[in-house]
Amino acid sequence: MKRISIALATVISLSLGAVLVGCQSSSNSGSGTGNQTTQTAQDTAAFQLVKKTDQKLSADDLKKAQTTITQGKVSADKSTLTFDQKDISLVVRTGPEDDMVSFRIQGIRNPTLVIPSGATLKVLFVNTDDGMTHDFLIGAAKAPFGQHPDTANTVGSDRMQHAENEMFSAQELIISADQDGVFSYFCSVAGHAKKGMWGTLSVGKDAASQKLPSGHDAGKTQNSGMNSTM
Repeated sequence: MKRISIALATVISLSLGAVLVGCQSSSNSGSGTGNQTTQTAQDTAAFQLVKKTDQKLSADDLKKAQTTITQGKVSADKSTLTFDQKDISLVVRTGPEDDMVSFRIQGIRNPTLVIPSGATLKVLFVNTDDGMTHDFLIGAAKAPFGQHPDTANTVGSDRMQHAENEMFSAQELIISADQDGVFSYFCSVAGHAKKGMWGTLSVGKDAASQKLPSGHDAGKTQNSGMNSTM
């Protein structure tokens, strides 16, 4: 009888152990699902930075790079560039000497960029400023910009140092557009976007059909001579 009692107690003990292990496994599985959900949410960012490469360019290098860009269709008011291609190459540089707190793309000041769904942007960002640091970010932040723009959920360049010894700091960025919508590109250095260093990026047909905000003084060129030579 004693042996039967011991055997029965052993069976009960093993059964309870299996139940406890099962509960712990279920709890761990739930925790894993939570982590996976968080990761999935992060993966649904509007843009993904695929690659970033540092470069040093001379003025001649910059001119040569601008001959390889994808030409966007220029709007009548010269404030918008529209692209039909899925693979788009851009050179984005800081403005000329008298208007450094701005961007130039295809010779246009802070143009609105309209691109198709799922496009990939190959952006060569070049800081031609001889005295200030700049960067180029894309994200959901919208104008009016404050002194310190929100850079959460943005992708783009590092802060590029000013020109030195006739050489420009640059980064080549490969960015995929993973969501449709209306976004901004801007410089996050304190006060720069607030002073006008920003533009609009529209992704997809639905977004393009909306009335799009233009970048600060989009299309207005203060130094056409510099734009044509650079």
